Amino acid sequence: MNEKRRLVVGTLALAAAACGAGERPAPRVGPPGTIAISLEDALGGTYSLELVEVRLDGRIALQCGAGGAKLDARSPVVLYEGSAGPGEHEISLRLVYRGNGAGIFSYLQGYTFDVKSTHEVDLPPAGIVSVQAIAREGGGPMTPLEERPQVRWEEAGSGDLPPGPIGCPTGSRTP
Repeated sequence: MNEKRRLVVGTLALAAAACGAGERPAPRVGPPGTIAISLEDALGGTYSLELVEVRLDGRIALQCGAGGAKLDARSPVVLYEGSAGPGEHEISLRLVYRGNGAGIFSYLQGYTFDVKSTHEVDLPPAGIVSVQAIAREGGGPMTPLEERPQVRWEEAGSGDLPPGPIGCPTGSRTP
């Protein structure tokens, strides 16, 4: 009986190896598509956006604010739109905020919040994928202050890009 069990287990292991079990799927072949990434800052006035960094598959696609420029993404802004090969891609977003409290919230002045989030997309050949990162405050009253700024990702249709220029969310924008 033990011999039969070993034979079955060995046969299953060989079949799994032949099928490529545990391996990543082969990259898709086809014409490149477009990935668009937008940001909406819904954190409110108690946080000032100081740095935005977007990475696509580990490579920096956009970095803003390192020189002290005023950043404002209270209205959605397209950070990046570019070509990529078909298949899975990882988008990484890093947002750095400074506390901007007054009155009873003046203690926020001393805080810096480093918010990091990733999202995976599957780009079809010659397709368009549009994703929006929404920075918001999450948790409840017992959530530690440094964990409250969070990012929620939403995938949208290709025609759902916010109007305006593509790039760093600088200057004055109205919410």
